[in-house]
Amino acid sequence: MSKGLFQFDFGGSEMLLKPQLPQSDVRRIMHPLVEINSSTTMTAHPSLESVENPTAIVRNTGHGLTHVSGSWLGLIAAVFLLAGGSTVPAQTISDDFNDGNDVDWLHMDLTKLPPPYTLPDAYVSYSFPDDGAGGKAYRIWAKAPPPEYGANFGPARTYSYRSPNFGRMRVSVDVLDWDTTANQVFGLVVRGGQIGLGETDGYVVNYWGNGQVFQINTVVNEEDDAWIADCEVPLHPSQGPYRWVFSADGLYFVGQIFTMADLNNPIAGVLVADDNRFPSGQVGVFVFDYNSAATDYTDVYATFDNFQANSPAAGTMRPLVTELTPRPGSALVSSSPPLIRVGIADMDVYTDSSSFRLWTNGVEVPKASLQMDPFVYGGIGRLTQLAGATMEYQTTAPVRPGVTYTVRVTWSDMNGQANTNEWTYAGPIQLPASGALPLDAGEERGFNIRLVQTLEGQPLANSLLRAEDQLAVPPRIPIQFETAAGTTATVINYSQNPPPSDDGYFPDDARYPGLDVTGNTDDFALEARFYLELTPGYYKFGIRSDDGFQLSTGPSMAEVTSIVLAEALSSTYNDTFEFGVETEGLYPFRLVHFERGGDAYVELFQVSLDDPEDRMLINDLSDPNAIKAWRTVTLPPQIVVESATTLAGGGFASDASAVIDTANQRITISKAGEVRFYRIQAATALTIQTIEISGNNVILTY
Repeated sequence: MSKGLFQFDFGGSEMLLKPQLPQSDVRRIMHPLVEINSSTTMTAHPSLESVENPTAIVRNTGHGLTHVSGSWLGLIAAVFLLAGGSTVPAQTISDDFNDGNDVDWLHMDLTKLPPPYTLPDAYVSYSFPDDGAGGKAYRIWAKAPPPEYGANFGPARTYSYRSPNFGRMRVSVDVLDWDTTANQVFGLVVRGGQIGLGETDGYVVNYWGNGQVFQINTVVNEEDDAWIADCEVPLHPSQGPYRWVFSADGLYFVGQIFTMADLNNPIAGVLVADDNRFPSGQVGVFVFDYNSAATDYTDVYATFDNFQANSPAAGTMRPLVTELTPRPGSALVSSSPPLIRVGIADMDVYTDSSSFRLWTNGVEVPKASLQMDPFVYGGIGRLTQLAGATMEYQTTAPVRPGVTYTVRVTWSDMNGQANTNEWTYAGPIQLPASGALPLDAGEERGFNIRLVQTLEGQPLANSLLRAEDQLAVPPRIPIQFETAAGTTATVINYSQNPPPSDDGYFPDDARYPGLDVTGNTDDFALEARFYLELTPGYYKFGIRSDDGFQLSTGPSMAEVTSIVLAEALSSTYNDTFEFGVETEGLYPFRLVHFERGGDAYVELFQVSLDDPEDRMLINDLSDPNAIKAWRTVTLPPQIVVESATTLAGGGFASDASAVIDTANQRITISKAGEVRFYRIQAATALTIQTIEISGNNVILTY
């Protein structure tokens, strides 16, 4: 990192930097020390127009240290124009909302419509529910506008934001809750300007639940102008709360999501170069209905807490972790040996790529086995090279269902400060044996099928949430057609096209039951419920679906949606996933498949663990090796509660006062005296979790 790494050519007011080292030394080129005026700006030099991939970024650190990075293919040049400038003074704002007010916040919502349009205050709410930790949180809520208003002014949304303006910043907020049934986006607004209906500019760091996408977008005139960085991550309030952190140092934007249980290892990260389109602005939180048609507009809300924003002093922002793979706390869908990857973005301080060390399950991996890349990857789909470091290690041993694995990585920055990231991930899901019926419980082979379809021409969301609204009893979306009770199928191999059809992998597709394939074939949802006959071992399943689907299981048919094995929430799918079985039995499953428009088909099949091309429809009656599906089973006897006043003499008898709530796994029994003994009988083992006395009742949960 000596000053002699560059040749300086002066022409007028321009200073041209040309790298003098070969491609193999690019890491050194990316971190020059250039002693120039601390007020430095950058423009493109004409010579860059003839260079392949002329991506070059120059950063002024405020200490005379300038960071140059880019795609160094051929001769790369960057130009410094010496100019005057100013720095943003250090500033900090914070609010934990424990005072139950937001008097320092500004609001923008549909109650701010221009005259003569008016909406009452009831169309928006800024409230302060308990945060679950003895304090208050901050919930922003917006009601869907009337159709005539929505057609002119857009969907429900609200912004709550603060002054002063920030350019260089670190913003964090805790995300506690949001409406998982709504097609909405929510999160942070940063560098916001002229915030108002139809006028807001800046950037948003948000989560779109329907697509499970964490992203950074540019906003122009309150419209989603462009996605500039994204990554997929499943989030749910039940797995939170989460902390979101956004950092901007003048060159890069970095967004991170942490669980509150682990604020050192992000479960998601997005990174993109700062285009300086909006160099500074206000910061805050927002929620926005993401439906595009006025007839689909809905209420939206999100709950935040512990908002903080500050402008770190120049030169103090350290490298940030933008990717940890496998994702901390995740369960893999394949037993294949996973790739371990750590991505670190350079900020004011750079990463020392030579310092990385890796341990898996407590055993150090030889440094020679680590693959080091002098870039970190960001932008859309993580396809853009940016300054930083990426470490990769391809593990060699398959992972086992239900087993937890530990990764530990240490690394240092160029100031010598050490860092450690340690996290766990798990092998594929192990099905809970508590839900298994005996192997001989099966009665009739096949799948129980239910299909519902809404009225033709209704603009509906292409989402699992919409499908669940259609399938709800009663439906939350009006339906035009529903299959008759007792509709069944032998295999899941459907298409909307008339026979002969072979959409997907398997021929001889069946038409969706009851669907008019010559008329309306859009906006339907299909549900299949069934038991699968499984023995101990590993399984690989595949689904090919147009549009989306969700396959789930659970400890009982009443809780069959509690474990999601695979899903495509708003798009097509063609992939495989694995899981393990420890105890033989019949396991309950539920498949939901949905269609918005265009082609429609779905297949559910098993795949050989040894040959990915060896596929077989589940419950194929013509193949003795096919996994059996059962649509009817012999259920075990109901739970029986017996009681007695004494243990002597075998005086237990059925207790008529017992109320058994199998859905919530709770038994309520009358106390009936000062001393009483209870005995519970069931076909499967039960574990009593809690015992409490409430009034004249004894309440057991299991």
